[in-house]
Amino acid sequence: VGGGDGTVAAAAAIALEEGVPLAVFPAGTFNHFAKDIGCDTTAKTVAAIQEGSVYCVDMVCLNETQMVINTASIG
Repeated sequence: VGGGDGTVAAAAAIALEEGVPLAVFPAGTFNHFAKDIGCDTTAKTVAAIQEGSVYCVDMVCLNETQMVINTASIG
């Protein structure tokens, strides 16, 4: 998926539900998640795919509907 943290979080929830991996192409303002997994450039994402690299992360489910992948805030 190409996008920022919000887009990545939405796509990650779908990928989890479907049981498929997710490739992250950073295209947002800050791209915190992409930086966290070492894919902060398109070239790094492409290299990770070519190498078959996988980075497993935990997700949090809030209220049985909202998935959080790297940042949650209240207020």
